[in-house]
Amino acid sequence: MKYQLQKVSLQLRRRKKVGLGITEFGGAVIVSRVEPGSISSEVLQQGDKLAEIEGKQPGSKKEASQMIVNALIVSTRKLTLSLQINAVNFKAFALLRLRGH
Repeated sequence: MKYQLQKVSLQLRRRKKVGLGITEFGGAVIVSRVEPGSISSEVLQQGDKLAEIEGKQPGSKKEASQMIVNALIVSTRKLTLSLQINAVNFKAFALLRLRGH
């Protein structure tokens, strides 16, 4: 099944947290946590796949984290992501992890 990617942007702002947790699942980097009221909560949700970060495909969770920090904190304070919206049923994913799969 071919998924359409959606581009979104995050802009770091004063007194607002990034509020984003990511994990690896099936060779992809997936949004695992979004804090309510954070800049991430405006455009992201659990289960979204981070297909591209600043136009580049992340190879791992570690690489994705570094790319996010570099864009938001070191460089421009703005981040552009290409997402596969709700690519993973996150409740099912969490149950599989609890069972050790």
